[in-house]
Amino acid sequence: MKKSLGETIKFIRTSKNISQKEICLDNISRSALVKIESDKTMPSSQTLDYILQQLGIEQEEFTLIRNNFELNTRQTLLEKFNKINTSIRIKKWLELEQEMKQYLRTQSDPVIKEYMSIVKALIIIETEDDYKKASQYVDPIWKRISKNEVWFIDDIQLLTCIFFMFENQVALTISQRLLKQTEKYLHVDNIKRIQANTLMNISTLYLNKQDYPHALDFIDQTIHTAKKYEYYTLFLFAKGTKGILHCLEHKANVGIPLIKDSLQLLKALEQLDIAKALEKDVNTYVAIDIQI
Repeated sequence: MKKSLGETIKFIRTSKNISQKEICLDNISRSALVKIESDKTMPSSQTLDYILQQLGIEQEEFTLIRNNFELNTRQTLLEKFNKINTSIRIKKWLELEQEMKQYLRTQSDPVIKEYMSIVKALIIIETEDDYKKASQYVDPIWKRISKNEVWFIDDIQLLTCIFFMFENQVALTISQRLLKQTEKYLHVDNIKRIQANTLMNISTLYLNKQDYPHALDFIDQTIHTAKKYEYYTLFLFAKGTKGILHCLEHKANVGIPLIKDSLQLLKALEQLDIAKALEKDVNTYVAIDIQI
């Protein structure tokens, strides 16, 4: 059963052997803290922030503790979405779609509705390879966010998942704005990953336009960024894609070793889905039989 706010504050304080006096100092009275811990009064947001600071607890962890160290259903759905980091994991997307449907039967949650639209679009891409049909599910998300001058983390995360579903010019417009909007959040680990993935996707968009010089420019940026942040799976996939680009520029003697090395290391790391995706790209773009 979920703890009350006051119970949670008291639980953390006593678990850390912190006295009420150490919490209060000269900022709040001890009697006020007693009332808060016994749920006789609700603290203002400023007071709660101060108490959590004295306890050495961030708001996100406080919410988790209050829920008995378990994610609530909504958090679990978003966590599952974030962990399924590629559209090729179709079985997991289908399972997540059903879980989201179940949740939305009893909850009115616009955020989860948008994420479920993305899940449906990803399923269509994988099962039907129909990007035009998939984009119809996510177009309302882009229309909503595109009107805003400033994009926040949730907006960035949503657009990262959908921009490649649109035709190339729209996708490039979204991705270039996306890169610019990530700059203010680069102290956030997940945004660093988004920046790296966006660079990779921009390279793919140029690849699909057969604009190989721009594609190579962005793949080099992807490799540099992935190496900098130690995203080694992306690093290897990008190096393999660079190999494809070299092959397309009639430099197979440079490209094929890059592809082979990337595939070997991805398989050694047991990143089999990613290796499969790279092999699929090799077959799609250059139709070279790569023997590992």
